[in-house]
Amino acid sequence: MSRRRRSIRGRATGVSVGRPPAVPGRRAVGQAGRVRLLGVTLLVAVVTAACGGSSGDAAGCTELREPPDPASVLHVTDPDAVTYRTDPPTSGPHVGVAAPRGIQSAPLPPAVQVRALEAGEIVVQYTDEVDATTVEALEALVDGHDDIVVAPADALPAPLVATAWSWKLTCPVPDDDSARTALVERLVAFTERTAAAPGTD
Repeated sequence: MSRRRRSIRGRATGVSVGRPPAVPGRRAVGQAGRVRLLGVTLLVAVVTAACGGSSGDAAGCTELREPPDPASVLHVTDPDAVTYRTDPPTSGPHVGVAAPRGIQSAPLPPAVQVRALEAGEIVVQYTDEVDATTVEALEALVDGHDDIVVAPADALPAPLVATAWSWKLTCPVPDDDSARTALVERLVAFTERTAAAPGTD
């Protein structure tokens, strides 16, 4: 009796007991289709994240870690007699005199730069591509940061380069006040993170 009632109820309500009938004009999504759909979904997610993600360094700077030169323990008497592995150097042989401090009016020889880095200072150098307003902003960094040396340079791989012991930050010339502010903030962050005397003496 119960079996008959189920059969009658099925006919009365139109309920299908087996596989649902196919809808005209619609194809079932197979395994390959599901894989393609997943791939498209992931692609959309990646593009969305990229569009809404961080723009990176606001100042347009590039930071690089360089391995210390094994010859960093050496002192030299002739600053011009040393060949360094990188330009400007972030480690290597250096002079044994007192490290420079503050604003410099002339370019520093590489051996003097490394001496400053060894003392835990940050050397900020700029070429003649950098405008006077930006130079003033760089020199203002010395106020309140006695571990920053600012000096002109005859040639650099970028218009502005800051070096610390085994670290290098290369930056373009800021084109407006907003970019200049971002540059100063980036240099301060670089200084606070990397300034430390390696103690190779």
